[in-house]
Amino acid sequence: MACCFNRSRVAAALLPVFLVVGPAMAASPKAAITGFAVNDLSTVEQHARSVGGKQFETRASAERLTLMCTDCEGSVAIDVLLGTSTDGTEGRFRSGATTLKQLEAQCRARDDACRLERLDIGSAAGWLSVYSRGATAVLFRDGAMLTIRSMANSPPVAQEHLREVLKSLAPRIVGR
Repeated sequence: MACCFNRSRVAAALLPVFLVVGPAMAASPKAAITGFAVNDLSTVEQHARSVGGKQFETRASAERLTLMCTDCEGSVAIDVLLGTSTDGTEGRFRSGATTLKQLEAQCRARDDACRLERLDIGSAAGWLSVYSRGATAVLFRDGAMLTIRSMANSPPVAQEHLREVLKSLAPRIVGR
């Protein structure tokens, strides 16, 4: 069932969220993220405003890019986060010491609907998980970690939008 939004009303409703979250995002110290081609998500914000033929409202800082689609069916919200991985997850995943089957078992322990698949973008490796409340992609390269979370009214809608962001933004961020 399609749902229609009044774009200006939704934007006005989200303004308080941006006002509260925005200063905290701006005040956070910039991490030394060097594994990806992009180490400041604000540099890809303009590309995020139109993903998969949909128009998104965006808010960006160096380490976080938030996309809200006020015209999309399913109340889509996507968070793109840059960080570092220093606990050995990347090495264990790349070496096969941690398998997709093991990761999926951990995810399914929390949500029986969870399913994982491998992701490779450029020289970054990771996984995509789909679960009852959304979809998440995690990519690693040289100690850098890119996390993209998509939430919507249904897992298929969340997954569809996550895949569009992976297709259009992840290669720009990750590089070759």
